[in-house]
Amino acid sequence: MKICLKCEDNIRKLIEEILVFNNIEIDDESDIIFVEREFLHEVKSSIYIVFDKTDLSSFLNFIKKLQENTKQKEKFITARLEDKFEIFSYDKIQYFEADNNDIYCIVANDKKIYKVKEKLYELEENLDKKIFLRISKSNIVNILNVKEIIPWFGSKLLLKFKESSKTVEVTRTYVKDFKQNLGI
Repeated sequence: MKICLKCEDNIRKLIEEILVFNNIEIDDESDIIFVEREFLHEVKSSIYIVFDKTDLSSFLNFIKKLQENTKQKEKFITARLEDKFEIFSYDKIQYFEADNNDIYCIVANDKKIYKVKEKLYELEENLDKKIFLRISKSNIVNILNVKEIIPWFGSKLLLKFKESSKTVEVTRTYVKDFKQNLGI
C-alpha cells in the first residue's frame, strides 16, 4: 500500500518509521493521504485520514487494524495429513469441523481430511468474519465456496459446496446470524 504523508517535520520521521515497519510505502503521488489535523487545509484529495499528533495511539491502532485486514487476504493455513503438512490458502477451504478435541479442514476438490492445530474458537477469532461464518458448535464455513443454501427440517439450513458432494447444516441457533450476514 502507498500513502502520502502530510505532517510536521518533528514527527514525520516517527510516523514514517511506523508506516515503513507496517509495510506501508510513502509516496507523495498517492491518492490516499495520512494528514495531521493542522495540515488538513493543504489536502486536495478526496481520500484522506486525519490524525492528531497528541493522540498517536489512535493512529497506531488504525495502522494495526489496517494491517490485520490486509494480512487477512494473504493468509493461509497449515494442515496435517498423517505425517506430512500441507499449506492451503483460505480460498481453497470449504469448512472447518470440530470432532471431540480435533479440528479438521475440508478442502475443495480433495477427498482427504486435514487436521489443524488451532481450536475452532481461535479460527473464528482470526478468520475474516465476512467470509468465514460459524454455523454450528462444530463448524465454520467459507461462504465463498457454498454452492446452494437449502431450507431444511426444524428451521435449519443445509449447505452444499462447490466442487464437492459434501453438505453441512446450519443449526437453528446460528440460522438467524447466518441469514443476517448474507442478507437473506
